[in-house]
Amino acid sequence: MHIEKETMKIKELAEVKIGISIPPQVLRKEKKADGVFFQCIQAKDFNEGIGYYITPRDAKTVSGFSRKSFLYYGDYLFYKKNNEYKTFRYENKSGQTIFSNGLIVITADLSIIKEFFNFEKNRKFFCNELLRIESTNGILSESIVGDIEIWTDDIRELEDADLASQIGIRNPVNIKETPIRITQKSLPFDKLLKRIEHGELLLDTEFQRRPGLWDQSIKSRLVESLIIKLPIPAFYFDGSNDEKWLVIDGLQRLSAVNDYVLDKYELIELDYLPELQGKRFSDLDRIHQRNIEEFEIFACIIEKETPIAVKYKVFKNINTSALILKPQEIRHALNPGKPSEILKSIAEKEWFCRNLILSDTNKLRMEDRELVLRFLSFQINNFTEYRISIVDFLDKSMTKLYDIPSTKLQLYSKELESIFDLLFSVFKDNCFSRFLFDDSKKYGHNNILFELLTYGVSRLTTEQRDLIKNSPAKFSSEIINHFRNKEISFWDYEVAYTQENLRGRFEEIEMLFKKLRP
Repeated sequence: MHIEKETMKIKELAEVKIGISIPPQVLRKEKKADGVFFQCIQAKDFNEGIGYYITPRDAKTVSGFSRKSFLYYGDYLFYKKNNEYKTFRYENKSGQTIFSNGLIVITADLSIIKEFFNFEKNRKFFCNELLRIESTNGILSESIVGDIEIWTDDIRELEDADLASQIGIRNPVNIKETPIRITQKSLPFDKLLKRIEHGELLLDTEFQRRPGLWDQSIKSRLVESLIIKLPIPAFYFDGSNDEKWLVIDGLQRLSAVNDYVLDKYELIELDYLPELQGKRFSDLDRIHQRNIEEFEIFACIIEKETPIAVKYKVFKNINTSALILKPQEIRHALNPGKPSEILKSIAEKEWFCRNLILSDTNKLRMEDRELVLRFLSFQINNFTEYRISIVDFLDKSMTKLYDIPSTKLQLYSKELESIFDLLFSVFKDNCFSRFLFDDSKKYGHNNILFELLTYGVSRLTTEQRDLIKNSPAKFSSEIINHFRNKEISFWDYEVAYTQENLRGRFEEIEMLFKKLRP
């Protein structure tokens, strides 16, 4: 029986790069002891034991030189020798070697590519495809090589990746031609509470994090302000659908008042009305209840036809909540749709949240979603691209998720599940905690461990992961010893996320996993 195999193009799963032409006059056979050099390999000398070096200054003068000109750990190189293409897997440190013309490179960050090239028959198939295309077209470009199809299992057709443009988040708005309609008016609180009761005012939206994050004392003092008629900041709503308003700003205040009117908590730690300590809404005198219900708030309501990009601009400008937003909560608000949805869906997977040392409060503040983003960030970017700060790096990665097809994001989810399966089978509950190798005190979750271990395992094929799971002793011992010997400064977040230190520890983990690979 013939079984139709699913196929995908190489460019849908990996980055294709073609080598650049490097003038011989800038190449050196030896590097000076006190100089800074990149290594350089050329197709004509490949595997002949000949190596060259080039200074960073000379490299910048070469036409076509860019980040794409570097080789990264795990890259697959294809080069022509004796009229046939051969392949080689690069296993030196990332971002230190430039490759010249005549070399084709596949940079893979998904195990599906690693699995494909793990088999000799597949490598031979791909090399033959290169020969066939070359004989037909005369040249091999990144685009042409990227169109080569390989067979995969259970892969759906790719979706339109340009969702950001579709919903208008990243499109500039011509305010002279586009209507921006924002109505300003006073509204009594009981009108808003009625809308909440009937599902006409939604408290959990893309613009905001989850409601109900304030502690009881903060909520109590807000209610006290309403009772004594102190002014409070304005509220912002998306009223483009009159049947269902969305909260842009004011979520925690609305949630606090709504919960109090529903008798969900009692007043504590009041500043001006100590006699109301311990009272719920139903315990209040009618005059105090009325003061809450009739308190008029100042509302800015964004009307129909106002572009969604403007709504998110408003959110960014008026982040005035008494509860300071965490970076991931801001990313969630400013990157609606695909980016927020994929992080949420992975963070809620049973295999993801089962063993992580995160409290319910951590999860409410979206720290679990930030962990997913940290993994994805070091998959869709190479760590050598890291520059200023981890917050900036994650911000840019979140926006990049718009341009990655949903099918590929689901492959990343499966990849992370496989990585968790290996790590937790070996290290159990303390997988991402310093308690793994230091039991002198109880440690919580550690982001540095999470980034390095998930990245390291991502460099392994499924076969290599299975071999480690079946014989974990050496793997466990080497990993524990590697981290046990680190200086205390290694774990200092202020120090760890400089460009130099982050790159250094990722280079170390590449070499460690190369040594540990069965």
